[in-house]
Amino acid sequence: MGAISKSHLNVFNITVGVALTILILSCIAGNSWLINKRLQSFSGIWRRCYETSNEQGTICVPYEARDTKEKLLRTFLILAALSAALCIGFSVLAIYVKYINHIHVYFIMFLTFICLICSVPLKTQQIILEMEAKKDDNYYAFGWAFYVSWISVFLALVFGICGLVGLRYLEGPEENFEEQTDELIFERF
Repeated sequence: MGAISKSHLNVFNITVGVALTILILSCIAGNSWLINKRLQSFSGIWRRCYETSNEQGTICVPYEARDTKEKLLRTFLILAALSAALCIGFSVLAIYVKYINHIHVYFIMFLTFICLICSVPLKTQQIILEMEAKKDDNYYAFGWAFYVSWISVFLALVFGICGLVGLRYLEGPEENFEEQTDELIFERF
């Protein structure tokens, strides 16, 4: 297998980081986690929306987090978006700052994955329980935000694995974290 240049790895990191940040933010802002086709309603993590037959159109009603699961869901999704944005920042810094290498980027991406895997299954469980409570009503469907959230979970996992594999085939002298730390310590003293 051929060597991978640092510039290609930086472009990969930034591109996937931007895509992941956009996906997570769309999940946070999206109202379509669960759709009720019969009642013409859809809900997200912040509000429920109802289609009306009169001139008002769609009415959205915000709702407070009722339980700890809902608060955890919101918190972990926001932390996932922040850590994905931080991953972009570290990818850009890795271009200009000698002491930041790609291991930092993939560690932050691992944190993004952990935040996503803590939040998305919570919402999935919540949706499935709501659907099971109304077994006779088969008008429920998963919305686009639900699917996008699971895509972002798998993207974070695949991004981290591909990045770590890419580090193995990085051309030029390997940026060994221990050597960099030793150099940094000796330069300061």
